[in-house]
Amino acid sequence: MTILVGLFSRVPKNPQKKRNTEKLKELRKMIKRKKYDQALKSGTEYLQKVPENHDVLFIVGSIYYMKKKYKTAISFFEKAYKIDRKNKIVKKNIANTHYKLAALLKQKNDQLNARKHMEKALSFDKNNDQYTNDLGALLFEERKISFALIS
Repeated sequence: MTILVGLFSRVPKNPQKKRNTEKLKELRKMIKRKKYDQALKSGTEYLQKVPENHDVLFIVGSIYYMKKKYKTAISFFEKAYKIDRKNKIVKKNIANTHYKLAALLKQKNDQLNARKHMEKALSFDKNNDQYTNDLGALLFEERKISFALIS
């Protein structure tokens, strides 16, 4: 029995790739309609089945960011970053989310953790003048507080 290959063969399509594409379309529609809770639920359920889907990790992280759940957003962005370290958008989002968390911690007078997150933001976006200036201000505040305690 001879089997013809080449022009006559059909390579089966990857069903997982098709499901990924459909899920992304569905999530994007939910976000356009501002159904963030529904998109978050759907995205996290999908990630339980396909934990390495970069785009869904990014979308879920973005929803947590919009909900101001910065620590959770960072964890999703960092997972996406581990999958694609060349993605500049993910890198910027990690930096920005660390920055937002640092600002929130500073408001709560948690200078030490604010500084750690500011340093982390700067490590992902080294040329950001705002991060550099705010880190300098935090370090100056720490020094003032230390000096006041010594005096």
